Amino acid sequence: QAMDEVLEYLVNEHNGKYTLVEVRGKLNFFPQHMEMSHLSCFAPGMLALGAWQDRLLPEAKKRRYLQVAEGLTESCYQMYHQS
Repeated sequence: QAMDEVLEYLVNEHNGKYTLVEVRGKLNFFPQHMEMSHLSCFAPGMLALGAWQDRLLPEAKKRRYLQVAEGLTESCYQMYHQS
């Protein structure tokens, strides 16, 4: 359930590009700081491991977690490749 909340409130998808929102200060979600730090690049691994290891997770959630993990991984690659 916690990962579902992360996907709902902290992961943004725009034109096929994924970012993990960084929340600074009070946790009121508005305004969100729309910058992805290097530590956000650990999230795709957590999503992928959860999708592969949780046998009780429905297939639709597994596919969604892996889709977001792939998108965040691409964003991390681009972030490092372009810097």
